[in-house]
Amino acid sequence: LAELLISRVPLLVVPGNHDVTTNGLELMAYHARYPTPHASSGSASPDWWSHDVGPVHVVGLSSYAPVAADGPGMFDGADSPQRSWLMRDLAAVNRKKTPWIVVMFHAPWYNSNAGHYKEGWRAQEALEDALYDAGVDVVLNGHVHAYERSHPVRRWRRDPCGAVHIVVGDGGNYEGPYGDRWRRPQPEWSAFREGSFGAGRLEIHNDT
Repeated sequence: LAELLISRVPLLVVPGNHDVTTNGLELMAYHARYPTPHASSGSASPDWWSHDVGPVHVVGLSSYAPVAADGPGMFDGADSPQRSWLMRDLAAVNRKKTPWIVVMFHAPWYNSNAGHYKEGWRAQEALEDALYDAGVDVVLNGHVHAYERSHPVRRWRRDPCGAVHIVVGDGGNYEGPYGDRWRRPQPEWSAFREGSFGAGRLEIHNDT
């Protein structure tokens, strides 16, 4: 269904939950169809990478990679391969060349919808401080079939130095939008939320 578009338009992609299987063929179709710039960004895995697009340093992460050195359990302070690479990559960003940092991964950390609520909390525990310390501006997610934009946030509280988290999971799914599943009341960190079909456009006008 996507071939007419992706045969002409460059894409930067990250793994989603439907790319991860339990039959021993994890991410095989994903890897065959969607190349990533991992090698050029010093990543040993095609599942996490970075690439400069104009004034933006774009980082792609996997929501389904281990966040602890010993496996997918609770983060214990030891680096996972993805986190170790991420720390090196963020430390090397030249903010004069790319004043914006945008990070994207599938399962959102900030989501006030009952659908997939707090599924990404282990990765959040492991990685949020690294994104905050690097001054990441925007985090893009999917997974939840709705739209939600946060205020700048860190650790579930509004923080002027935190990233704006944008969930754009409302395009192309067959389950319908999660428009009637919002948790009440709307959290103070949540700026806007809507259950509808759609896509997002992020325009960077200049370095401010």
